[in-house]
Amino acid sequence: NPLGQALSKRLGVKVTVSVGKTYQSTIDSLINDEADLYFLPALSYLRAEPKTGALQILVSEEIRASLYDRAVLVVQSKSAIRRVEELAGRKFALVSRNSASGYLFPRVCLKRHKLDPDKILAKEKVIFAQNHDRALKLLLEDKVEVAATYDWAITENNGRLRKGIRVVAWSEPLPHS
Repeated sequence: NPLGQALSKRLGVKVTVSVGKTYQSTIDSLINDEADLYFLPALSYLRAEPKTGALQILVSEEIRASLYDRAVLVVQSKSAIRRVEELAGRKFALVSRNSASGYLFPRVCLKRHKLDPDKILAKEKVIFAQNHDRALKLLLEDKVEVAATYDWAITENNGRLRKGIRVVAWSEPLPHS
C-alpha cells in the first residue's frame, strides 16, 4: 500500500494501512484496539468514543479549503419530487446508521419538516448502501427514489452538480472526517 509505505519511510516504523468495509467494522476495530490510528467520520467518532474513553483527535482534515461538508437529500433530476414534504412513501438509499450525512441528517431533516422519520424511513422503505457512491448508484439505477449523501459526492471535479441529480434538501455545515 503506497500510503503505508510512505508513512513507514517517514516515521521509521512499519505502518500497515487497512480500510474498514463499513463504518461499523471500523468502529468495532477501534473498540477492540486493533490499530493505533483511525480516520473517522464525525458520527463514528461520537459513537466510538464513549466505548473506548480514550480517543484523541489528532487532526481534522481540511478538504477544499473547508473543515465542513453539507449533507444532502437528492433525487433524480427527472423526478417530480421538489420538496422534503413530498418524500413520504418514497424508497430511500441511506449510507449507514453510523453516517452523519447518510443517516442522521435525513432523520433530522424529516423531523424539521414535521414528518415522522421512523415511519418514512421504515425498514421496507430503506436500503443501507454502506457507502455514498453506492447510495447514488442505487438512485441513478432507479432502485430508490431518494439518496442521502454529502455535497462532495454529488459534484464533479469542476464543482458543478453531477448530471441527473437534483438536491431536495441541504444540511447545515457538518464537520467532516
